[in-house]
Amino acid sequence: MCIRDRYQRRVHGVLPENEDFKRVATYATDIDDGIILPNSSVLLTVTLTAKRLGQIHIPLVINVIGGANSHHTINIVAESIGPVVEVSPKEIDFGKIAVLKDVSYKVKIVNKSLIEADFHAFTKKKDSIFRPIQKHGILKSNESMEVEVVCCPDDAAKFNDILHFVIKEGVDCDVQLKAQGQGCLLYTSPSPRDS
Repeated sequence: MCIRDRYQRRVHGVLPENEDFKRVATYATDIDDGIILPNSSVLLTVTLTAKRLGQIHIPLVINVIGGANSHHTINIVAESIGPVVEVSPKEIDFGKIAVLKDVSYKVKIVNKSLIEADFHAFTKKKDSIFRPIQKHGILKSNESMEVEVVCCPDDAAKFNDILHFVIKEGVDCDVQLKAQGQGCLLYTSPSPRDS
């Protein structure tokens, strides 16, 4: 805030936030009131805390005593987003796997934001040969973890699926899964005559 008057000092004060806007976001300033010397300026740092996702528009009103226009409104505009999460790799090819044998790989999930991330993991196909061992988790700010994915083919065929991570209030992530079962599903036991 800058005062252009060379001779007169001004008293300023940040007015309390309107209760209606507190449902959207709240703000705090590092200086709530003070004196502005002639021909000088005051820098206010505003910290915004969002209460919901999406576009935010709230007014911050400053009362300056000693001028013609005593109320000055600053419009605070922001975009509130949920947690930012990344997974890697984006694709896992398990290759050729003997039928009915478990093979596992790990997917790394990283929370790149300053807020915690709540996630759920599942495959898109209901009866999938792929399954995540950990189906739910909460990552703290800048935390990462590995989610083990097990593949157990039930036939000598090619399989494809998607491991889907639903991020609460964030953007979902996918990992492409591929494998090829090989071998036979039939097993024989020795007959009594062979003994």
